[in-house]
Amino acid sequence: MQDQVCLERARIKKNKSIVSVLKNSYFSLKISRDGDKKDGNQRC
Repeated sequence: MQDQVCLERARIKKNKSIVSVLKNSYFSLKISRDGDKKDGNQRC
């Protein structure tokens, strides 16, 4: 029974890390897009 709890915790931890990686990549994409827009405005 104890092993089951440990496995469950490990799985939750893994899922959380995957989610945080996805969030980080999404935000970096968003920031780079905003940067492109700003650069475009400066070119005009």
